[in-house]
Amino acid sequence: MAYHQIKQDHTVLFDEKYWQNFSVTNQLFVFLHLTVIFLSFVNWGVEAFKWKLIVEEIQPVKFSVAYKGVLCGLGVSMFSPRFFGESVGRMFYLTSSNRERAIAGLLISRMGQLSVTLILGSIALFYYSGFLSNKTSYIWVSMSFMLLIIAFLMLRGRIIVRLSKWFNPKVMNYLALLKETKNTLLGKVFLLSFLRYTIFLGQFLLIFKALDVNLTLIDLTVGIAVFFLLRSIIVSVNILLDFAIRLSAAIIVFGGMVTAFESVLLVVSIIWLINVLIPSLVGVFFIYGIKLKPTEHR
Repeated sequence: MAYHQIKQDHTVLFDEKYWQNFSVTNQLFVFLHLTVIFLSFVNWGVEAFKWKLIVEEIQPVKFSVAYKGVLCGLGVSMFSPRFFGESVGRMFYLTSSNRERAIAGLLISRMGQLSVTLILGSIALFYYSGFLSNKTSYIWVSMSFMLLIIAFLMLRGRIIVRLSKWFNPKVMNYLALLKETKNTLLGKVFLLSFLRYTIFLGQFLLIFKALDVNLTLIDLTVGIAVFFLLRSIIVSVNILLDFAIRLSAAIIVFGGMVTAFESVLLVVSIIWLINVLIPSLVGVFFIYGIKLKPTEHR
């Protein structure tokens, strides 16, 4: 990066070629960040489309309404537990009689995303174990098999429905939609979840490129996939704690892979700002609009 180059040799400040390259580098830096911001809109758009497909089994909704519901969920999550916040925020745009069943729809969406993360993260763990000692690598490989089994059970949603009878009877009411969901819809949810995963991955790769982190594409991809895996299996209370969890997961995963560790933390911070904090603040704005006009969205 420019800072390191100047630190090593101050004479580059008087080199015309250096400033030409500096200009090109800055343009690339800005372009990559703008691309990541654009992908954030696409990312939440995919999630909104997935939510629209699921909810239409209960109540027809427009894409724009589904998008607002997703962002409202993020907004509420700023001040409450994550799943509760997402549930409440998305329910703002549904009629009261459909809200309880729609919670199962959110479960379907979350399970689809988590299944993709578990499967790809487990595969990445096999490669990642090469960075670890023999004893530790056996633990990570064993974890891979366990997570793959869990992902399979999640994909077979009806197994979860059968198991739920051992718990509170209310659970069956929330899982009613899951039991009735067609395999074609589950397939679409899985594909859309995979698309979101690739968008997440692309965003991280672009920011890593912008900050010139010295890792090969394969190593970066594997590290990011394992990072996603750790991030997904650790429960976060709200988006602020989610930020702390992301930083902790980055320390665990990339600690033995890179020397410029501050760049990794900066990547995680930038992605969190673009993908989570800013959309959450937009969601708060939509919530304020709902309070002003509570009947216009029904």
